[in-house]
Amino acid sequence: MEKVISALKGNKLATASAAYRAYCKLHRLPVPQFNAYRDHRRQLPRIPSERVLQASLAIPRSPTWRTYWRLLYETGPRPSEPFDMRVRDVDLETEKVRLGTLKYGGDVAQRELLISPLLSAMLRELIHGKKSDDFVFSMKTDPSRPLFYHRAEKVMEKVRRQLRSAGYDVQGLRLHIYRHAFRTRLYTATRDLSLVQRSLVFWTESYPTASTTKKMTKIEVDQTKAPLQPEIEVKKAVKEEKSRKSPLKVEDLCRLNCYA
Repeated sequence: MEKVISALKGNKLATASAAYRAYCKLHRLPVPQFNAYRDHRRQLPRIPSERVLQASLAIPRSPTWRTYWRLLYETGPRPSEPFDMRVRDVDLETEKVRLGTLKYGGDVAQRELLISPLLSAMLRELIHGKKSDDFVFSMKTDPSRPLFYHRAEKVMEKVRRQLRSAGYDVQGLRLHIYRHAFRTRLYTATRDLSLVQRSLVFWTESYPTASTTKKMTKIEVDQTKAPLQPEIEVKKAVKEEKSRKSPLKVEDLCRLNCYA
């Protein structure tokens, strides 16, 4: 048994050796010593390919969930934040949405992000006939009551199941992964961690630093030279960002066109 455990590595070695030592103490056997090291570092998220993310947007049949999925992909919010959106937070004229943050204590409690004309049209249809204080993602029978997060998780399970049956690799596909994917696309285009932090309200005095954002942002080797479209607008925005005395505002992210 000791030879088998000694052949393991990493967390498996630490877990197996701890269990075997407990077994030896219980049965009053000689307790062996293993040089076990447990890796306490946080595992980086596995971001699915862009092909999988794009395919997942077409799976939900309900207009509500189809709009919700598109919003996750284009703006990168935390999965629970869209359920707090009200009709007054949607500006169809300028094609912007106002998203609050669930992690208060930073410099801002909400931010405005540009959305695509497609998402703007989907939101227009979704909020048609609702009052300004009604929730965007609300119950069908009562617009004043928002949908619950656990219902989105159930829809996510169906999306994963259909994509898997179609032959897609759905490993790592979950609701929060759209936030990581948005962060990765934005950093790939700008190479600016501070801009990524501001776009996601991912910064407070106590929690995320630039190193934290970098750890949670996945940089593919084949993406380092593949800026987002349109390329000219991205380069122009980055050049202006470097020449500005004041930091780029979240509202200026519209020129980056970080949606597909």
